[in-house]
Formats: sequence, structure tokens, C-alpha cells
Amino acid sequence: MRILWVVPKWTFPINDGARIATDRLLRAMKKAGAEIDVVAICPTDENTDVAQMRAHWGVSQITVLRRTMPKTQIGKIFFYAWKLLTAGRLPLTFSSFQTKKLQVELRGILDQSHYDLVLLDGLHTAVPFRDDLAGRAGTRFLLRAHNVETELWEKASEQTHVPLKRWFLQSQASKVKSFEAEVLRSVAGIAAIAKEDLQKFARITSRPLAYVPLGLDFTAPLSHREVDANKFLFVGRLDWPPNRDGLRWLLENVWSKVVALRPEARLSIAGVGDASWLENYRQLPGVELLGVVKDIKDAYRSAAFSIAPLFYGSGTRIKIVEAFAMDRSLISTAMGVQGAEVESDMYSQAESVDDWVRVLSEISYGAETRAQLAHARERMKLKFDETQVGQLAYDWCKTFL
Repeated sequence: MRILWVVPKWTFPINDGARIATDRLLRAMKKAGAEIDVVAICPTDENTDVAQMRAHWGVSQITVLRRTMPKTQIGKIFFYAWKLLTAGRLPLTFSSFQTKKLQVELRGILDQSHYDLVLLDGLHTAVPFRDDLAGRAGTRFLLRAHNVETELWEKASEQTHVPLKRWFLQSQASKVKSFEAEVLRSVAGIAAIAKEDLQKFARITSRPLAYVPLGLDFTAPLSHREVDANKFLFVGRLDWPPNRDGLRWLLENVWSKVVALRPEARLSIAGVGDASWLENYRQLPGVELLGVVKDIKDAYRSAAFSIAPLFYGSGTRIKIVEAFAMDRSLISTAMGVQGAEVESDMYSQAESVDDWVRVLSEISYGAETRAQLAHARERMKLKFDETQVGQLAYDWCKTFL
């Protein structure tokens, strides 16, 4: 089976949730028997290394296509102002994928090679194929949906207290909703990362749906020898709104109260993306801003607990599955574990300020904690082992041949 796998950016370094999700599934499907070519639709100034990708994934052909993205703040203002006038019903954050040049280049790739399937890795990659999704003879498109995009925009509009910004986000949410529904109705099938998302997609489309979860490597848990029993870790993309808003809420409402009750408590924050907003919290007691780390295992190594104070979003948060793969206990909201099939006895749940203060100040680390974690980890492994997930995805794709 030949697959053209389309990604919306260069996937190296593999240091955020979307990149990790793509990397694990692509390698696992390749191992299962798929022959894969890759098209990466990258911003103009993004560094790429085709040899690195080919060596890491073992794929046959890699093509890098470019989309224009402004570098400066003034450039962004003019760019998005122009797109606002010319993009029609397409959301602004999708507009860099809407160019005639990209359409022509991608059609040329499809004309030159026969692919059994074109896998769109995320909703954005559907934009340049918009005219071909349902009408190109002999080409079947599948969407790998990382989340329900409309929900993210609607929640963002609800979060803001600035009327003009709320109006703008609501208008963009409406466009995202329209485009997402159009794509879901047009592709041959949709693979959702979270089971909860399948139910939402089923209300929009009659196309075949599949649950293809995030897969991770469970073969190498971290040692507990270097663990600091008072150390908590937040890891994730730091400019992704659900991460940013949840972490800000915890820093502003919870952390100082925790330190007052547990003076030795420490919180390390690691992740990619724009973290400039965190400078306002650098002086909080016990807070350590790690930012981008070369190897995420280094961030987990000394932490006893991974935290996920998330209150909205969809899909599966990689930090949830990753905590179990790393063999670290999890503290989260119910929304944080949504999509990860984590049962109530597998993590410590906290919702309100009082909940979080109580859990973070009282939770202990010891033999009993590690025994409970070991049991929970084995249950997660049965669901999210990357080899198993890759075979599941490969078998589903074969149903379209």
C-alpha cells in the first residue's frame, strides 16, 4: 500500500505533541508494511533536512513545499489584513495554505505517482486539496484529526473578556466550523485520536470513522533513583491556548498557596512555543522555567509527578500518555485526561483551586505510589503501545483499497 503523507510543517526536532504524534504513527505504520512518501508544507524560512528525515523514518520520497509566513510583527499585521480581505470563508490561520502555487505543485505530485491513499495529517493540510477532496478520480483522501478544531476556537472566544477580540474569535470560529464540516463530509474517512471526538464527527459526517489513538514507546520506563518527591512537572506546547490558560490559572491561583503549605514544593515547566508570557511568573517560589529541553526524558527524570491543569480542548494530550510511558504519577483535571482512556484510579483528579491546593500539598511519593503507578502503566500500555496502534492504523487504511 502506497501512502502520500502530508504534514503541515517540518517535523524535526520532534519536540511537541503534534510532531511526536506524527512521528510515532508514521514509523509504526512503516513497520507494519506501508510504503510512505512524505510532503511537508513548511513556512518559507523553516529549516529542513531531508536526509535526516529519510534516515529517521526510512521513507521513500520526501518533498518540501513552501508557504509564505511573515517574520516580523508588522509583516504579520499586513499579511493577515490582506488575507482577511482575500481568504473568503477560510479561517485566517489556515490561509497560508491557500495558494495557487501549492495547489499546482500538489496536483503535479499526484499526477506523477500513483498513491493508494493521501493521508492529511491535520485539518490545515486539507486546504490546498480543497477542490480535489471529493472529486479527484482514483484518489482517496483520509484525514487524521488531532482534535476538533472548532471547539478550540469557540472556547478561546469564551475565554476572552475583550469585546472586539471576542467578536473576532467568534467570527473565526464560525469559519473554522464551516471548513471543518466541509472537509469531514468530503474525505473518504477520518481517523480520530480521541474516542470522544468520534461522537462529535459522527454528527457532521457519514464517512467511515476510526479510533487511532496516540502511540508511544512503553519499553523503557525511567528509573526512580533520581526522583525528587516534592517536584512537579508541567510539559507541553507553551503557546497552545489550553496549555497556556490552564498553567496561568494554576500559577495565579494555586501555586503560592501550595508553597505556603509545602515550602519544599518545586514546579518545573518545559515545552516549546512562545513562552514569553511566563516571564511574569519567573519569581514565584519554587518555579523553574526550563523552556525547550533537548531530551524530554531529562525533564521527567527528577519529577515525581506530572500535572495537567487543563480545562478545555479536544483530542488526546500527549503529556497524559507520556507521563505513564515515562513511569511518572499524574495529577490532572477530568478534561485533561479526556481522550486518553485514563480511569479514575489511575491518576489524582483536581478541578477547583481548593482541589489543586489540597492534592499538590498533600500528595506523597513512596512504595505504595509506585505500585499503583506500575499497575496503571500496564493498563495504559495495552491501549497506547505504538506498535499496536500502528498496526491498527495500517489495517484500517487497507479497508479503503
